[in-house]
Amino acid sequence: MRALALLALLLAVGCQANLPRLPEGEAAENVEPSPVVERLVASGQAALAAGRIDHPVQNSALDFFKRAQSLDPESLEARRGLEAIVERYLTQARRAAERAAHANARSQLARARLVDAQHPGISPTTAYLALLRDSERFELPVSSPALAARTVDLRASLARFGRRGRDSRCRTQIRAPRDVDGRWLYQQLSAAPGDVRIRAQFEIGSPALIAVLCPRKGSAS
Repeated sequence: MRALALLALLLAVGCQANLPRLPEGEAAENVEPSPVVERLVASGQAALAAGRIDHPVQNSALDFFKRAQSLDPESLEARRGLEAIVERYLTQARRAAERAAHANARSQLARARLVDAQHPGISPTTAYLALLRDSERFELPVSSPALAARTVDLRASLARFGRRGRDSRCRTQIRAPRDVDGRWLYQQLSAAPGDVRIRAQFEIGSPALIAVLCPRKGSAS
């Protein structure tokens, strides 16, 4: 439903017939930025910083930047604002897929396409989402007390779990409350036997968690 509302917004903005246009024969680069466009861009930047990407519609970053672009198609700041929105959607899509929230990931990707289907991040994100959707996920929860104490039992569990990450086809995700904790967790995973380097992605967050994603049996590596 939100995707349909977003599509309606984009169509409405694109169909406005009474928007002022650049004078014929006058180069865009010789026209001073319109105060209206500048205000719209500033409002879009403020909305984006506040997290109002596309909702509420009339007070969203998407609405402000699209209106600015409609008034001045050559506005670099309006284009950058729309690119920032697409990148926000793509980031949210990747994070949702990494949590196995694949429906949400597809929704975020669809929103990105509605704003700019030609954005260079669309194709790699689509491939990444497909990879995660077709992967088998293995998780190792890490308790906060054990992580803080760097217990022997936790070290042993991480070393055993690290064997999964040694598979060259697999990706490892490490979530930890602090950067120093993430580095320590990676070191313990790397204590697993094997010569293949563990490919790990790290993010700050709680509770701590190790996840390994590997292609399902029978799928292409």
